[in-house]
Amino acid sequence: MKRATVAKSLIALVFIGLTVSACGDDPERAAAALGDNAQNSSAPSNDVSAGALFGSGTEVCVQNSSTRTLPVVIRLADTSTGDNPLRPGTMLCAEGTYSGGQDVAFALKLDEGNHNMYVNATNQSVGQPHLYLVQRRDPSNGADPRNCIWQGFASMEETSTNDGVFEYNDTRLPDTKWKEFQVVLRDDPNPSTTGKTKLCPEVDPR
Repeated sequence: MKRATVAKSLIALVFIGLTVSACGDDPERAAAALGDNAQNSSAPSNDVSAGALFGSGTEVCVQNSSTRTLPVVIRLADTSTGDNPLRPGTMLCAEGTYSGGQDVAFALKLDEGNHNMYVNATNQSVGQPHLYLVQRRDPSNGADPRNCIWQGFASMEETSTNDGVFEYNDTRLPDTKWKEFQVVLRDDPNPSTTGKTKLCPEVDPR
């Protein structure tokens, strides 16, 4: 009887992990986690997460190598190194293992707060860790979110995007106790003529 009970418990845990993994890779659920109504907190949480049960959580570090200072709002994290503002030459790191499918989420506040780049990452129980960069203007403008980076990353894989103000270079670094991502902000080498952000190139989730 004891062996049967243990077997049933393991099957239940695997089912939970697969369910959470599916949420982490679902574009609609992930976009909701990145929305303006997402939880806004820099305080550690005591969430018992799928990441803790099935693998490590995720850490995202943003290095500001640009000439601009910008506010950052932590929306979802267990711990972070501070969020406001991110000055040139400084770095912000946040880590988390969140049961809703997303580990870390924060917003880079662009264009005096009217334009945001949402940075989000998750270590799914199945498949590669994912990093998402979703560009969104003030909801009052009626603009839909735009996917700038939305993919799983192999170790040391790199990709980049730009918005006329910043170039975002994204790399999955070697694992520590977390799945590690680094986002480096640089001045866009092809700046917009207005000095304001423009739409990033749209990508398909993968």
